[in-house]
Amino acid sequence: MNNKFGVGIIGCGGISVSHFQSYDELPEQCKIIAVSDVNRQAAQRFMKEFAVENYYETWRDLLADERIDVVSICTPHGLHAPMAITAAAAGKHIICEKPMAITVGQTMEMIEACRANNVKLSIGSERFNPR
Repeated sequence: MNNKFGVGIIGCGGISVSHFQSYDELPEQCKIIAVSDVNRQAAQRFMKEFAVENYYETWRDLLADERIDVVSICTPHGLHAPMAITAAAAGKHIICEKPMAITVGQTMEMIEACRANNVKLSIGSERFNPR
């Protein structure tokens, strides 16, 4: 991809707006490859606004896309741990919305999965959007 990071976004609800906008403002560094959301209409809205070409019905299918290097997990917090652990096993770097998980045990599992698979994990805890 010409040294760009391929990005996949899981979840196209309200919190994902800042993720989409941030990636969209970095066209030299990254490209949004695909989205996944159980609400196909929400995904289609973002696909149109941000010129995303690929939609996956399941987040697991998105993780199988070899063009994706980084995933943003923008889903309800009860889903963060299983998605992040699976993403790490797939070799994807992870940007996960807060809260990280619903138990300390799950957070430790996420950290260990990332360490074991040599991928980065970032938790979004601050955001500023002047728009």
